[in-house]
Amino acid sequence: MDADRARNESDDLARERTRMAAERTLMAWIRTSLSMIGFGFGIDKIVETLRSSDIRLVARLESGVRWFGIGIVVLGIYSMWASLREYRRMVNLIAGGTVRGHAAPSLATTVGKWLVAIGTFAFLNLVWNMVR
Repeated sequence: MDADRARNESDDLARERTRMAAERTLMAWIRTSLSMIGFGFGIDKIVETLRSSDIRLVARLESGVRWFGIGIVVLGIYSMWASLREYRRMVNLIAGGTVRGHAAPSLATTVGKWLVAIGTFAFLNLVWNMVR
């Protein structure tokens, strides 16, 4: 009886360590996605500043650089969305295919969802500035 209880406690601790490792991986993806979104947005703002100053870029180069910035933002949004899906899949796998109860989402998942929303706003802002 004690051996079964010890095995169950060991299994529970192993599941918790694996869940925490998955959460650390999600946090690493949050950092990476945030960097990509910020970098892409920053590229566009640099081009915008150069356009308003005396420095003139060739129109074709300017457009290509801005599209590159938009592409980096889209890549950041997608990587955040995909990592949230992967984290959810991993948590479900650890829990045996079922999510027990309605536990509050972790801080990392909340931050990740907000980052997707902020990244989408940045993307729309960049596209709006290109069209105008």
